[in-house]
Amino acid sequence: MKFLLYIGLISLFLLNCNEGMSPSEPDRGITGVSGTVYFTNWPPADSIFDLRLILFRDFPPTDIQSAILSGQAVVYPAITDTFQLPLFVDDFPYQIETPAATFEYFAVAHQFGTNFLADWRVIGHYDISPQDTLPTALTITQGTLLKNINIYANFDSILFSL
Repeated sequence: MKFLLYIGLISLFLLNCNEGMSPSEPDRGITGVSGTVYFTNWPPADSIFDLRLILFRDFPPTDIQSAILSGQAVVYPAITDTFQLPLFVDDFPYQIETPAATFEYFAVAHQFGTNFLADWRVIGHYDISPQDTLPTALTITQGTLLKNINIYANFDSILFSL
């Protein structure tokens, strides 16, 4: 009887293990950035229409609309996306897929009025040396996800108007 039990268990194991210990597909790494945006001094609800994260290849960005429309700048969420960043939160973790490139300016932009093409301000940017107020460039290589790219966004401190 024990013999039949062993045969049954071995058969069950072999039937459920059709590929044995074959290696899994190698992970294809995400190319992009991730981190957290920390917010302070939110404006009244009637003063905030939208919020986006934008990576520009140049600093200062010269032709912002062309950069965004041509794909030279990465906008998160994308302009065509119906998803919006959460409002009135203390922080927001993010992960953005990007092309492999060097981005000289990574900013949080706030739409403060109804004119989608003109009413934008930068309220924070990635900067590892805040004493100089200049942004820190990011070089993203193919298959690499840069982590802990944190941005401190202060609605009372307008850094740049887009």
